[in-house]
Amino acid sequence: MSAKMRIATLAVAGSFLLLAVVACGGEVTPTVELTERPLMSFDFEDVCRRGTVEKAPAYELEAGSGKIHPLVAFRRDPGDDSFYHMSPSFLELPVPWMVDTGEDHGVVELVVCIDGIDSSLADDCAYEDDEGGEEYMLHIYHTTYQVTVYEAKTGEEVGSTTVEATFDECPMLHMFSDQEEDSYAYPPAGPLEEFLQQYVEP
Repeated sequence: MSAKMRIATLAVAGSFLLLAVVACGGEVTPTVELTERPLMSFDFEDVCRRGTVEKAPAYELEAGSGKIHPLVAFRRDPGDDSFYHMSPSFLELPVPWMVDTGEDHGVVELVVCIDGIDSSLADDCAYEDDEGGEEYMLHIYHTTYQVTVYEAKTGEEVGSTTVEATFDECPMLHMFSDQEEDSYAYPPAGPLEEFLQQYVEP
């Protein structure tokens, strides 16, 4: 038998085998079992736009139990469209309250949305680059934030308040991306912690 005839015979035999597998209900392509990834901070951002995170644990308030209901927080400056994640180091809340960036957020029960609803100019801060001598301008703003707490799993509102954030003076340092930028005061840790205590660690 020539080499061409052997190849043709093998091709025909392979076709019959494929047809037999399909006819018997077999799978032509192997199935791959996908593993679920852990929840991360960005999975919760949509809750600030009244979304839900179905895989999040249920929030059940147990006053006096000492149980902590972990949160993840997002902030939006006045005039911005998007919320961005706030890490524990920025908010300075008690360590057990927040899951740190990059960790599994599968324990998060609450989403805190810190939404800038008003602002007023506090000062215009001029800076100069030590090396090149270029001048930079930072406009700093006192800011009013609407702080709303939602259940992550259901998207239901748990509570809300307003918090005033102010600048006392121009920041000593600022990392510029442009020569002229705006900066909004961060919500103070004290009033924020006092408000959240009743929901996170009642």
